[in-house]
Amino acid sequence: MLFNKDSKQYYNENFEHLFNNLKISNYINSPIAKNQFNPRVFTHTIDEKDILASPIITSHSPNGIEIARKFFHNNQSFELNGEYYDDFLKICHKISTMKEFKKILSLDFIKATSFEWIQEKATASQLLDFIGYFENIVKKNVNEYKIWFPISYFCIENNFSFGEISFEEITDELLDSWYTVNDNNEKIIKQMKLASENDKKILKGYAAGVIKIQAEPILAKSISKEKLDTTLSILRIFEGIVSQPNKISMCMPKGQENNQSSLTYTTNIHNSLIHKQDSSLYSNDPFFILDRLKLNEIKKFSGFKIIDKILKHDDLTAFQETCFNSFIIYSKNSIKSDISDKIIYVLVSLESLLLKNQGEPIQQNVGERFAFYSKQTAKERQEIVTMFKEIYNLRSKFIHHGKEIEHMDIISEFFKSTFYFFIKLMCDLEKFDTKDSFIKHLDEIKFS
Repeated sequence: MLFNKDSKQYYNENFEHLFNNLKISNYINSPIAKNQFNPRVFTHTIDEKDILASPIITSHSPNGIEIARKFFHNNQSFELNGEYYDDFLKICHKISTMKEFKKILSLDFIKATSFEWIQEKATASQLLDFIGYFENIVKKNVNEYKIWFPISYFCIENNFSFGEISFEEITDELLDSWYTVNDNNEKIIKQMKLASENDKKILKGYAAGVIKIQAEPILAKSISKEKLDTTLSILRIFEGIVSQPNKISMCMPKGQENNQSSLTYTTNIHNSLIHKQDSSLYSNDPFFILDRLKLNEIKKFSGFKIIDKILKHDDLTAFQETCFNSFIIYSKNSIKSDISDKIIYVLVSLESLLLKNQGEPIQQNVGERFAFYSKQTAKERQEIVTMFKEIYNLRSKFIHHGKEIEHMDIISEFFKSTFYFFIKLMCDLEKFDTKDSFIKHLDEIKFS
């Protein structure tokens, strides 16, 4: 039993009240008027035989706020809107905050399940009360899942774990196991085999980020994706492309990679094909190949060990949380192609760490604190401060005057220095409790 007696009565009465205030109107399924121009692109049409149940339609205001849900049955429209839909949203949110559900149910799952009860009550002759229905659906859907995220252009010699994510190679055997069915239907077996073979062409040999989690599927995927994005952002720092402004990383969850290409066809004047070319717009090797030797070297690095431990415990200090947010912003520079975008992401990541507040002068404090943290001699520190002034000047020319970014020699040196700054920071994640204590430490060095 997931609800006590009082809450059971409360929710049953409220959902009965919502059901009784459905707006019911006659619905005529009239044909949709066709536009005069219909592009001749390939599309897949869904007709009535493809729809297994009446779909639920959610309506939104122009600014994206949910305002109603409806479904159709026996040529009638059933809609919950206005103040009753506002009440529906409030009740669903209240359920989502219950301690029993916080870590296993998403708000979207609760809204969908709750409205499905309303739909089934309107279309079925017999049905459980709301709580009985809701508890049954929760028990069926909350399980332990393994969520797999194939990662583009990422290949590993050995499986390994980093934080809560296990990185595993996608093999023939793995793909076959995904599509194994306990069914003697030859048609289904053939379809599964075909699906497996198609996936092998796309995924075989790449790594996947895998996480085990107990929740309903929507929340399981959402939490897993958030954890993967954080872990993969930090892993991309070890790829090294963050330190090379003329390169771009493709190491992203499948479908999110920034693999821009140019597709062209060359014909003669009679439209006979002479040449077809589909070429990448980037010159660097897109693969991040993590072989056994390179992985072992990374694992020896104390910063990797510290981050691995922090990610596993998911209990960050204020300073660690600030640093992780900065790592994520910094890592984004590696997946951007434009130099100006890269510079902005790097500077923002540093400013989030090295400024006490928005009122501080940016160039002086960021440059000086960076210099005193990463360099030892007065000459080296002065060179860093000078470099930061030049970088901020380049950024200003681009943002305020639209000028192209030049001086790649300065930019390259800036990216190398920033890379070593963040590598050093990884080793110091357990030395400070807050950003203020970190900045205080740097200022004490500066004025000592």
